[in-house]
Amino acid sequence: MISVIVHYIYHSYTVQTRLTALRDLHDFYNDENVANLVVKIINEYEFADRLVYFTLDNVSLNDICVNEFFIFVRSDIFSRERPKRRLCY
Repeated sequence: MISVIVHYIYHSYTVQTRLTALRDLHDFYNDENVANLVVKIINEYEFADRLVYFTLDNVSLNDICVNEFFIFVRSDIFSRERPKRRLCY
């Protein structure tokens, strides 16, 4: 199961949090399948251009997932300019 939770500041300057997607991962849980599902969700909701941070657990495949996102969705951003990744411990 993959969840995408979005935190943003609304036009009235209030912080908002939304569970955007909760999807089953029907394939094996690996970097490529997770990346494909996350990219699909981000494209579906059209917020790729507004991403600033990723908050993920410390599973190494998440690094690959974020890199795949930039390859397929935001190839215009060079690696040094990419949004920051925060780890949960």
